[in-house]
Amino acid sequence: MVLKGHVSDGVVILDGNTPLPDGITVFVSVDPIDEDKLPYRRYRGTPYTYIDPLEPAAPESDWDAAR
Repeated sequence: MVLKGHVSDGVVILDGNTPLPDGITVFVSVDPIDEDKLPYRRYRGTPYTYIDPLEPAAPESDWDAAR
């Protein structure tokens, strides 16, 4: 997981609402990062389609219970 943040008075502050529970151990790596190459940036603005995995593959009108 990659989280973006900044340093304020020597303390790392994570940007946004982070889903980290209290007391979790984290490691901070300070490396120059090209943000345009991060995986989540690659898909920004890409249209998507949600397919419900529990939705039937065929409409109920096509079902034939007599078989």
